[in-house]
Amino acid sequence: MPDDSPASDARLRDGAAWREEAPRLFRGRGSFGNGAAMRAAPIGAFFAIVACRADRATLLETVVRYTPPGNVLARLERAARIPLHADPVQVGDALGTGFDIAAHDTVPFCLWVAARHLDSYEEAIWTATSQPGDRDTNGAIVGGIVVLATSVDRIPVLWRAATEPLPVP
Repeated sequence: MPDDSPASDARLRDGAAWREEAPRLFRGRGSFGNGAAMRAAPIGAFFAIVACRADRATLLETVVRYTPPGNVLARLERAARIPLHADPVQVGDALGTGFDIAAHDTVPFCLWVAARHLDSYEEAIWTATSQPGDRDTNGAIVGGIVVLATSVDRIPVLWRAATEPLPVP
């Protein structure tokens, strides 16, 4: 039985297993949103992509190999067949840019952009955020991946200067 109530939150706080509670949310469909993808990009990029040194030509194929069956995989397979020199507007139209606020409508395009600009943080961010859709999520996903391939030093100095300082522990 689906449970969208605060009781589910309380069960999680009390130590319930998230794998049991998550499917109860959102009318029994679980969450398929892109929020987790936005927040987890650096983790996934480091452990599954950048750490194994996938290059721009093989990045999408590498991700496809590790993605479970479902809508995300289907669009990732489509993304892997699109040449990296293709027009980003057309690629966004074909793969989705986050209008559905769902992982399958966001992640494949973001990974295609990351592969296209794996050596240029600035170009990757401009390409990801210049498309209509969920621009902040697209920028976060792409930025989280590409910065690990390029290093923080490749983020334009004026962009870094405009950020808030990190809290000191």
